[in-house]
Amino acid sequence: LGSSMTGRLPDRTRGCEGVANLGCDGGSALDALGAMDAGAIPAAPRLIIEGNTLFLGVKFKESEVGEAMHSRWFRTGIEVPNLGAAGRPSSIAYSLLMERKVGGTSVAEGEGFKVDTRPAMVSGDAGSFDAEENEMIDHTAGILRKLVAGGSRITIVMLPPAEDPSSLKRRLPEEMARRAEVPFWDLASAVPAGEVRFTDRIHMDAASATSALRTLLS
Repeated sequence: LGSSMTGRLPDRTRGCEGVANLGCDGGSALDALGAMDAGAIPAAPRLIIEGNTLFLGVKFKESEVGEAMHSRWFRTGIEVPNLGAAGRPSSIAYSLLMERKVGGTSVAEGEGFKVDTRPAMVSGDAGSFDAEENEMIDHTAGILRKLVAGGSRITIVMLPPAEDPSSLKRRLPEEMARRAEVPFWDLASAVPAGEVRFTDRIHMDAASATSALRTLLS
């Protein structure tokens, strides 16, 4: 679950069986989490949550994608996949154009990143937060705890590129993991310098996105 950064990772549409990519352009993992909490989409047994854009929930309203997840048409797409977003000609055309622009992905090729850290429970705290930030962290951590109680295994992960450890972008997801009592992993900082390639400032290219997924699944 995440933003367009997560959207670059391959999933079952690219040969990775059992993996569904809920990366929302212009949104964050909060869109999918809110929909799961409301029962609009089923909670998966394993949830990997992109931490990079969780801070957006402090200042910004729900994205258009998040709002659409609560519509009757979206529920119809879940019940009848051919009528869902992935089956629309516009979505298929968009995916083909994006693949032509940034390259295709395949989990059958390449290797994971060589890292020496793994997801771990957070000890201590990540510093102070204002009232609005605390409210958002507590609300989302509550959703995560409910999902865990329902049987989901959850990990919050920072994807490349790395964030300054003192920034809200980095501190907020770590604190959310601590309050929700779920593992946290700063994968971005664990990847050796120079191993990740990007198509712009924040989106991994196809090969790096594939390596990132293989690392997450290892």
